[in-house]
Amino acid sequence: METADSLHFWDIAGPLAIILFLVFFALSIWGYRKGSVWMILVCSLVSALVGFITAWSIGSIFYTVALLQIIAALYLFFRKNVCNKE
Repeated sequence: METADSLHFWDIAGPLAIILFLVFFALSIWGYRKGSVWMILVCSLVSALVGFITAWSIGSIFYTVALLQIIAALYLFFRKNVCNKE
């Protein structure tokens, strides 16, 4: 009976985690367009957390997206610092 209870939990938690990922992915794109490094960093943290939650299925894809979000945040950070120094 415990197995059936855990399956019900993951039937709800899995899709909610994916929806959470999609919302924060959209926010990271919006943050990139606005030039907000902090928004992208927060979104990459949430993406990595969702990747950890869904590691049993498609979590590796979420880890890859989180890594790309961190790279985008670093790009914006260094671009802002270089533009401000010139």
